[in-house]
Amino acid sequence: MYGKPVISCHNPQGLTEKFGYYTGEISGEGNTAQDIEKFLTGLKHIISSEFDRARVGQEAMDYVKKMHTYETHENTVRWILKEAKPYVN
Repeated sequence: MYGKPVISCHNPQGLTEKFGYYTGEISGEGNTAQDIEKFLTGLKHIISSEFDRARVGQEAMDYVKKMHTYETHENTVRWILKEAKPYVN
């Protein structure tokens, strides 16, 4: 893991905003001048001195280590199987 901030036009569960820069929703290919400007704004934000890359990167790595363990995966699969059981013949 490298702990690098993210620039994205997708923001699942608010994670892009938390660990990087969310450009806002972009439809289509994202190759218009306005879309590119949104990504450039994000890049400028992330390389600016106000953005604490080391802290945000560490927080992102901590989040992944906490939320994506074998135990959390196993618990999720067990929950899915338990909830699906009434629907399986």
